[in-house]
Amino acid sequence: MAVGILVPSVSIIGQLIGAITVSIIAVVSGIAIYGSLKALNLLRVDEEVEEVGLDESLYEMDVYPEVPIGSGESS
Repeated sequence: MAVGILVPSVSIIGQLIGAITVSIIAVVSGIAIYGSLKALNLLRVDEEVEEVGLDESLYEMDVYPEVPIGSGESS
């Protein structure tokens, strides 16, 4: 809203300070959460799960059964 512009008793400087403060808090919180997840090794799956595929390892099903796997040549 344009309260800082339309209402003379409200300072636009105060609103800018508030917006900057909230932005800093959000960035610091995000970095803290990311850092803790990275420290606990919760951001990536294991290499074998990555090779097999997350859908197949979690749900034990082929997500795209109509898409052939391989070179397309039958042996």
